[in-house]
Amino acid sequence: MIALVIITLVGATGTLLVMQAAQMSRQRAADAARSGARAVLDSGVAYVRVHGARFAATQPAREVELPVDDLVPAPAKARLTLTTDELGVVHVRARVDVGRAAAVEEATIASGAGSRE
Repeated sequence: MIALVIITLVGATGTLLVMQAAQMSRQRAADAARSGARAVLDSGVAYVRVHGARFAATQPAREVELPVDDLVPAPAKARLTLTTDELGVVHVRARVDVGRAAAVEEATIASGAGSRE
């Protein structure tokens, strides 16, 4: 009887440890996705601030995706999309996927200004 109780307690403890490890792994992936998305967004905003007027003039009301996979660590996939509207405002959208975790950051750059939302 005592052996059965001990085996049950060991099994329950093992299950709880595995569940905690899985939760921590998901949390680390989500944190990596958020920080990666922020870094990719910052890079995209810097690009628009340097090339914004030329970009808005040559890409009116279009969506352009820039290659940014090298900005995040190897298992992550990154995507940076720049979209202009008819007023010349550039919308920057960064998405980073790390495993099953994903994060999206967005910013809007007005033409001639450095506003960020």
